[in-house]
Amino acid sequence: MSKILVIDDDKSICRSLQLQLKQKEHTVQTAQTASAGSTLFDSTSPDLIFLDITLPDANGLDLLSEFQKKAPLIPVIMITGRQDTSLIIEAMQRNALDYIRKPLNMEDVFIAIKKAQLQVSKNAAVVADSPDYLTSPHSIVGASREILEVIKQVGRLSQNRFPVFIQGESGTGKELIARALHTAGTPTEPFVAVNCAAIVPTLLASELFGHEQGAFTGAKGRRIGKLEFAGDGTFFLDEIGEIPPDFQAQLLRVLQEKEFERVGGNQPVKLRARIVAASHRNLQDMVRKGTFRDDLFYRISVGEIVIPPLRARQDDIPVLAAHFLQKHALSTHKSVVGIEQKGLDALMEHSFPGNVRELENIIARALIASSTGILSGTDIRNAIRSNFNHDIPGQILPLFEVEKLHIEAALDFYKWNISLTARKLEISPTTLRKKILDYKIQKPQD
Repeated sequence: MSKILVIDDDKSICRSLQLQLKQKEHTVQTAQTASAGSTLFDSTSPDLIFLDITLPDANGLDLLSEFQKKAPLIPVIMITGRQDTSLIIEAMQRNALDYIRKPLNMEDVFIAIKKAQLQVSKNAAVVADSPDYLTSPHSIVGASREILEVIKQVGRLSQNRFPVFIQGESGTGKELIARALHTAGTPTEPFVAVNCAAIVPTLLASELFGHEQGAFTGAKGRRIGKLEFAGDGTFFLDEIGEIPPDFQAQLLRVLQEKEFERVGGNQPVKLRARIVAASHRNLQDMVRKGTFRDDLFYRISVGEIVIPPLRARQDDIPVLAAHFLQKHALSTHKSVVGIEQKGLDALMEHSFPGNVRELENIIARALIASSTGILSGTDIRNAIRSNFNHDIPGQILPLFEVEKLHIEAALDFYKWNISLTARKLEISPTTLRKKILDYKIQKPQD
């Protein structure tokens, strides 16, 4: 890669990229407006473009489309300080290669350049991204590289109708990702979701395919199934790993033949909806164990999105916490405006076995209990313990997390009297102090 064009209205960013990329033997030209950037594009034929989304005289996404029409094989990397998921997806749909958020991290810049070099070597165009998360009920909230990659995948996969499989632990937001995929691809069509774990196996066929009058006792008339109701939209099969083997065979046939019959009927109904499936289980392990059909797995996982657990993307915790605080403060009419640092520290130290769903629950509990305009460390810690005491649906806490929470609760209850707490826990004070150090439990100052 030798000729790089940077289009950004921030002169300091242009200058910084120019200096640092020059050290890597790249030739860099810069422009602060869309018109100047377009002129340089025509006159220099760059090998790579860094393009800001927000320019004083044009929308960077429109300029991206202009560049794609003129030279679709030149990779374009979008840069912006805006936090808009829909922009990432739109940029990817317009065939940007990558997306980097401001303030720019040069490591991210160099990784993007390597990606562009690889793309050029393959002589093919790829796609990328552009986000903002508080714009809709189904927007994706996060600031980490991991969630950014998920958003990019949504943008790429939204351009076709292939089946998509979403893998992620309980509480990571699999349905949210499915809805984002649907909104990016067919926003005006129906989105129909079915939780396979919540339906009695004997009723699955009727629920999905519908039934004709008299098909079974109580079938007093024709009923349109959810698969048919989805029309040209998206049909989301949540927890698909829970469906029994006999129904797996029925579902496989539907996906292969692109049609199905209502229960008790003999007229084929065309399958028009896009299939998106999800599971907290590892379906590949289930395939190896023989509990999930390999041919069905390959049918539903033409495209695949893996959502990392919250503990693997800690950068998202403060952003998500602020989002949930704003959301629930509005719904409860409470004037809580923020979370103090000790509260954020408590969140960052927590392992979140219940993932994003648990974080939202903790913020809601802390908000209800708070009597001030800011959530304190005590509010957050009490909410974490309260969450633990009420258990997290579908989750088994790691043993170390159970012990840590129990020790924290005991220390708070006995006001950090080490001797008394140790006696009540039936361990020695020395052992208790060691566990406090091992678990990095800190005595609250508020």
